[in-house]
Amino acid sequence: MAEALGELLTLQRKLHSPAIAEHPDVEDARRLLQEKIEQAVTRIVPQHLLSMERTHGWSASFAKSLEAYERFGLFTGDEKAENALMSPKEVRNAAPSIGSVIDALKAHPELLAKVEQGFTKVHPVPFGLSPTALKEAMGKAIAQYHGAGKLRSSDGTKLKLDAREPVWMWDGYKDADTNGSLVYSPERFDPQNHGGKTKKEILAASQFPGWQVLLLENMRDIPREGNGQVVGGRKQIEANHTPHEYLELLRAEGHALEQGLTPEAWQALFLTRLAETDGEVLDDYSSGAACYCTGAYFPASGDVPDACWRRGGGQARVGRSGARCRFSVVGSRAGVRVS
Repeated sequence: MAEALGELLTLQRKLHSPAIAEHPDVEDARRLLQEKIEQAVTRIVPQHLLSMERTHGWSASFAKSLEAYERFGLFTGDEKAENALMSPKEVRNAAPSIGSVIDALKAHPELLAKVEQGFTKVHPVPFGLSPTALKEAMGKAIAQYHGAGKLRSSDGTKLKLDAREPVWMWDGYKDADTNGSLVYSPERFDPQNHGGKTKKEILAASQFPGWQVLLLENMRDIPREGNGQVVGGRKQIEANHTPHEYLELLRAEGHALEQGLTPEAWQALFLTRLAETDGEVLDDYSSGAACYCTGAYFPASGDVPDACWRRGGGQARVGRSGARCRFSVVGSRAGVRVS
């Protein structure tokens, strides 16, 4: 049923394409088919959920995310890299459909309350790939947009590029997602008692093997301190807190079901942001704020992943910071797991 729903939503989207609209001789057939699809979708999806899907364009944006990953070469290669949990081909072939995602939302109506709080973006994360694999795709995408003269920040500033190293990544990320040095979903930033899980453990329990699907706030920049808005009774999380404090904030009233992003989720969001905006980078702290990725943790060093665009260096940065570090230009993004 989920696959059928996904195909119906995809066909429904294509029937609205300008290419079809330019042919009036097929208009009657298009309209009739559209009506039949509408009737079928309405029988499968509750009206309130269908209304959300249409209002926020979930089917279209989901498809564009998967297309972007393919275009940026994220799924290139059939062979599993040394120490990798999955090959790019395995991850690509396991990609969920939007129908499966809507089925999951239908089964967990508590998630829909978060949509009313601004979590309106459905974000597929190829979690089976490593941060270093995502780094390679980021570098290709950044170079592509810079070469076209389109690479820019959220304030419109055209960005320079360190062509030798478009993405700087801390060496500690190498094999960290498979050797246990990076853990996920930590309950606390305590080297001895973090309560986190390995990627292998999370993948084994995933509804969509190799993938996570998140609801994200559809906001351009992380709010600086004092600039957070109240949406649906929830105050947006602002910059200038420590990673420890962000974990506590996610447990506060109004933040039910929320968790910090993983490095993989942020990197995937960087790629989709480039594609959706035709060249805008994510989290340039010169115009917005960098992001603590509090959905992961390095217990051995006690560090928390962070990520941003460094305008001065002309590169994206995927690094780490101490769990008690506080900066006015560093904040955090939250997501809600659908799967």
